[in-house]
Amino acid sequence: MRGRAALIAHLDRYWRLEAFNIPLLTATMVALARGQVGAAGIVALLAMNAVLAIGAVYWRAKWKQLRGDRRPLRRALRAIAASHAPTALLVASSVLLAIAAWLRPELSAGLADRILATVAATMALLEYVNYFHRQLQHFDQRADWRRLISGRGFRRSSLARDLHRRHGH
Repeated sequence: MRGRAALIAHLDRYWRLEAFNIPLLTATMVALARGQVGAAGIVALLAMNAVLAIGAVYWRAKWKQLRGDRRPLRRALRAIAASHAPTALLVASSVLLAIAAWLRPELSAGLADRILATVAATMALLEYVNYFHRQLQHFDQRADWRRLISGRGFRRSSLARDLHRRHGH
C-alpha cells in the first residue's frame, strides 16, 4: 500500500507542477526576452502551453483514478484524443515558424524572439513526444531511471498507452 500512496502523492504534485509551469515558463521566457515577442514566439509559447495543459489534465485525471474515481480519466482521454491532431499541428507549426524566423530574421521581433521561439518550440516538441509517443522523462522515478540506464530504451508513454486502450486496440 505504501507504493500506491507514494504514487498518489507523486501524481498530486506532478499535475500541479505541470499546470504551474504554464505561467511560470511563459513569464520567465517573456521576461528574459524583455517582452520582445513576435508571432514565432507567441505560437511557440502557445504550443508549449497546450502540451503542458494536456499533461496537467491527464496527470490530474490519473491521480483521481488512483483515488477511486475513473470518470475524470474517461473525460480527459476523450478531450485529449479530440485535441491530439490540433496539438500536433500547433507544435509542428511552432517548430517551422522558429526555423523560418532564423532563416528570415525580418519575420521575428528580434534575436530574443528567435531564441524564445526556438526554446519554446523545442520544449513543445519534446513534451509532445513525451506525452503522445515515448516517455522521455526519466529523472523523477527511480524505476524509470533504472530502465533508461539499463539500455532497454524509451518505453511508450502512459498517455499513449491509455489512448490506445481507449480506442480498443
